[in-house]
Amino acid sequence: DSAANIIVPGLLVSYAITNPLGHTGSGFVNTPYAVLINPNNVSNQLYFYDLNLNVPAGATVTGVEVTHKHGGCNMGSYTIDSLFLAYNGNIISSAKRDSASGLTTNVSGGSSDLWAASLTPAIVNDNSFGIILQSHTSGICTYSQFDMQVNVYYCTTVASVNALDNSTPIAIYPN
Repeated sequence: DSAANIIVPGLLVSYAITNPLGHTGSGFVNTPYAVLINPNNVSNQLYFYDLNLNVPAGATVTGVEVTHKHGGCNMGSYTIDSLFLAYNGNIISSAKRDSASGLTTNVSGGSSDLWAASLTPAIVNDNSFGIILQSHTSGICTYSQFDMQVNVYYCTTVASVNALDNSTPIAIYPN
C-alpha cells in the first residue's frame, strides 16, 4: 500500500515515489522508479509496507511468496533486484535476487520458504511488515517497480480433540 526510500550511506540513487501507490488490480497506479545513471550504480532501499495482512493469531506462518513485476532498462544494461522481508524498516531475512533486461515478472519464495526469517502472525499483521528492495545496475538504466504481491502461507493448529469413549453403544437405525 505504501512505499518509502531508506537512505543507504554512500548511495545517491533514490526511487521516485508517489504515495499512496494505489493499485489497478494488475499493477501500481503510481509506479516507483529509479534512474541509475552510472554503470554499477546501487539504489537506496525501497520499502513496501502496510500490506493489510490478516493471519489468525494462533496460526503458524509456513512461507512467504512475492510476485514482483519490474523492468524498463535501456538496451545493453540489466538490473539485479535484491528483495528482503522487513519489519519496522529493518531487514529480517536472507535475500532473494532476480534480474531483468526488460519488463518481467519473478516469483520469489513459496508456501514453505520463510526466507530464513522467524515470522509470527503478530509480525506479518503489523503495518510495518513488508518488503525491502534494492536495485543494482550494470549500465545506465531507468528502472520501474510495476507491481508487488505478497502471499503469506500459514496453518492453524487444532486446539483440542475430544477422545472417543469406547463404552458408548453404537446404534444403527432403522434396524
